[in-house]
Amino acid sequence: MSTKANFTEAQWELLCAGPALAGIGVMVLDASLVSDVPELAAIAQKTSDGQGRHGDNPLVHAILAELGQHDAKHIGPEGTTAEEVLAKLVAIDAILDAVCEPGEALVYRNFLFDVADAAAQAWGGFFGLGERVSDEEKAYLGKLKDILFRAAPKGAPAA
Repeated sequence: MSTKANFTEAQWELLCAGPALAGIGVMVLDASLVSDVPELAAIAQKTSDGQGRHGDNPLVHAILAELGQHDAKHIGPEGTTAEEVLAKLVAIDAILDAVCEPGEALVYRNFLFDVADAAAQAWGGFFGLGERVSDEEKAYLGKLKDILFRAAPKGAPAA
């Protein structure tokens, strides 16, 4: 069972920013005031829902307890790209592999993906009508899924 004490300060800050990063990766694809509001609301709601859905996981519970204290430092300036966000999520994935038990890491990975998926589902089409998830968002979610749920290297335990 991983707790804050198992991580360096920098690792912990990045893990705490993870839910916001996962959702922001969707937002930067079609940033506009009209789409940002429902996407931000979906990120906040899904993150808040994480306490009920993933709160029995000590790692997720500890991260949710510190929510919002570390986000801004890692999200980046205006103009941050989805690829830059994905690079930070690769770093989070590496931290999970290095420190966490596979089962608890999987719960946190599912939590991150749930947040990104909620942001993608929050707005779409013409004034919210039509296809909810754009091709760009589908590509981002596919890349995120590849990062978080990749096959374990030969000889490594599966997550």
